[in-house]
Amino acid sequence: MQGAANSKTQPMAARSLPNWIFNLLLPFGLWLLTLLIMPIATVFQFDTDEGQELVKAILYNRGHALFTEIWSDQPPLLTVVLAPWLRLWGDSVFASRLLILGFSTLLVWAFAQLLRRSVGDRYALIGALMLILTANFLRLSVSVMIGMPALACLLFSLYALVKHQESQRWAWLVISGVAASLSLQFKMFTILLLPLWGLYLLVSDRPIHHPFRFGTRRPWFKLCLWGGIILIAFWGLGSLLGIVSLQDFFLFHVKSDVKNAFVREHSLRDVALFYAQELDYGVLMLWSFVPLSQTIRTLFKDLSGFFVSGRKSKSDDSFVEVRSPNPTFSLNNPKYISVANARWGNPRGDYFNLIPLLWLIWVTVFLTQHKPIWYHHHMLIALPLTWLATLGLKVGVERIRDRQLWQQLRQQGWRGIRPVLLAVAFLLLAAPVKLTVLHLHNQSLLQESQTHQQVLAQIQAEASKSPWLFTDIPMYGVYTQRPIPPEIATLSRKRIAAEDFSPELLAELIADYDLQQFVIGRFPKVEGFLNEVLPDQLQTTEFAAATYYHRTSGAE
Repeated sequence: MQGAANSKTQPMAARSLPNWIFNLLLPFGLWLLTLLIMPIATVFQFDTDEGQELVKAILYNRGHALFTEIWSDQPPLLTVVLAPWLRLWGDSVFASRLLILGFSTLLVWAFAQLLRRSVGDRYALIGALMLILTANFLRLSVSVMIGMPALACLLFSLYALVKHQESQRWAWLVISGVAASLSLQFKMFTILLLPLWGLYLLVSDRPIHHPFRFGTRRPWFKLCLWGGIILIAFWGLGSLLGIVSLQDFFLFHVKSDVKNAFVREHSLRDVALFYAQELDYGVLMLWSFVPLSQTIRTLFKDLSGFFVSGRKSKSDDSFVEVRSPNPTFSLNNPKYISVANARWGNPRGDYFNLIPLLWLIWVTVFLTQHKPIWYHHHMLIALPLTWLATLGLKVGVERIRDRQLWQQLRQQGWRGIRPVLLAVAFLLLAAPVKLTVLHLHNQSLLQESQTHQQVLAQIQAEASKSPWLFTDIPMYGVYTQRPIPPEIATLSRKRIAAEDFSPELLAELIADYDLQQFVIGRFPKVEGFLNEVLPDQLQTTEFAAATYYHRTSGAE
């Protein structure tokens, strides 16, 4: 009755909060905060990717097929999910942003559920708020982009694995595999973390068995089953969505010509900037190494005992179970919270909290070697960093409590607790700074929106015999309800850099769609192609946001 014994020794600080706080109050608070802070109804675009995703969904609703007609270098699931949403609400940018906010809510909820098992309920709430305050989180939460849905499904997949290990219900294992496959169908970069999820599935199973002997829990069997579910769900869904091959949305990202086109990108500098944006969390994270260093030592001891005991059991016909000397994640009691029961100085630590540490190390190494780095990659670092910072906060606060704060103040002054107080003060001071930066960025986006309105008015004012619009800023097509040729629905920086768009292709588009109006605001190279294909046939109007072209002579 290990679980019962643990529950009796649970400290006062680890008492559970009501579930409605996490299931209702936390999602409601995120929506309220987002709607109050983020101008989702008035900003023209938070990112140019918004227009690409919306245009693809609009074209998909009009009967154009993904990949064969609509050029795309990303998985199709967001397009397929967004299309019926737009049919329900009309081609509404506001409604589409609320859909992404729903996925972000799932991400925060799943993250909080993981933190409850890591640091306890009260610190889980603090950690969820810390995640919301990370740089770019609120912006990405309302941007019609694929990153947040992919990460939401990824975190929910890990949560389902934890639920399976707690309850030993196979349904949760199936749910985890399906959620992981959905994550991949949103954006393939989440494949980086699935091996880590699989590692957790292996080492978290209790009791630990010899790797080549299948016991009652069969961790290796479960790992293979989980991986099989991911593959079956991924390919099954891909077949339904009309995926032709992996090259349609995955291999493009690893083509040598794409990487060579970004040789001037400084990935190490960009990753360092990600850490600088969350410097307060980095300071708090240092305190998490107190229990984690002990956990790592314990893990090596457990693995050593595991293999030694496994070799001894070969001569025995009966199956020998090798248990961890002090398993900190009890499966016998689903309500048992590992670190909430463990003191910061417990030499046994907690394997569960190695997940964010391994995550952070692996993603950092990968991103420093990856090109190009976009700002939305920041979330791959912000999630584990916030997890570790929350653990560090718990460690620091418990250190103050265990050392009897006021007695220590009388004996040693501020010297003994100064590092902890400085870290917490840094966190409290950084929060308003982050909100101020977010507000200034929103104001900048609102000012840019006014310049975009001038271009929209020009497009609407000049009649065109062709319904199609050529632009490298697809949101113009969304707001004016003008279709964009499917071949350039995704006219991205990567595509231009890889020289996948040429004057010959532009000439074909002009002929096929009888293009009369052109709006170029991102790529001077495309602007040069246009003047090359239609010399002396364009009436030009310069705006702050873009250049508007209208065909005149030779248009027939």
